[in-house]
Amino acid sequence: MSKKVAYTLFFMVIMTLISKFLGFIRETVIANYYGTSYIVDSYVMAVAIPSILFGGIFAAIATAYMPTLSTVQETEGKIKANRFTSQIINVILILSIIVSVIGFVFSDQIVAIFASGFTGKTATLTSFYIKISFTYVVFTSMSSIFDAYMQYEGSYIKPIVSGYFYNAAIILFVVISALTSHYVLAFGILAGAFLRLIFIGVSARKKG
Repeated sequence: MSKKVAYTLFFMVIMTLISKFLGFIRETVIANYYGTSYIVDSYVMAVAIPSILFGGIFAAIATAYMPTLSTVQETEGKIKANRFTSQIINVILILSIIVSVIGFVFSDQIVAIFASGFTGKTATLTSFYIKISFTYVVFTSMSSIFDAYMQYEGSYIKPIVSGYFYNAAIILFVVISALTSHYVLAFGILAGAFLRLIFIGVSARKKG
């Protein structure tokens, strides 16, 4: 058993390093095509705002989910535990949809509050990006629950691999946006979060 644990830990380290390397490539590609322009300022701000406002909340729910799931499964069985997981996912889905609607409708006001120094085309572009970045909260919040579920089931590699899809999609959309329009740029985080959710969701489904 100790050899298996050691092998898993070693493999996790390698996979995590690959994920970090992909993240580095992602940032390098963005810098290569857009440098230190107002486009990058808008993009970074639009990605940061929903993470700052709601990332901690959804992370806390995912953290509290694991010990609660363990208690339910030990006391009431696997079926009740899976039902509990489904209920948590439904609650997260509803909350994240509400958040995304707020971001979509009030993107201009959000920019005015959190990026008051942005004016003109920078503020306009940030507002557009925020409509997209708040939408991707739906996918990332659900992924956080699936990640926790997979870890509870002893599967640590696939949550790491799921991040590859996120980074790869962003890199692809950076290139596409450079060849078409910078408005396409933010759709990379949406596509990446969706692909990550599909991968980790299917993996969780296979776990029961």
